[in-house]
Amino acid sequence: MKNTADSGISAGSGRGLTRIAVRRGHCLRGYAYRFLEECAPTLTQAVVKGALDAE
Repeated sequence: MKNTADSGISAGSGRGLTRIAVRRGHCLRGYAYRFLEECAPTLTQAVVKGALDAE
């Protein structure tokens, strides 16, 4: 298994922690961005794309 760096984006309410992995260099479809935003409203498509493009 290849070790990958954390993208540095996170969201949480302090009640629990859920991690969702997004593979760099792979295209995400619209429903994937909507799912991420449903899980954490601060993780908009622009935020996720910016974090993935920053590296």
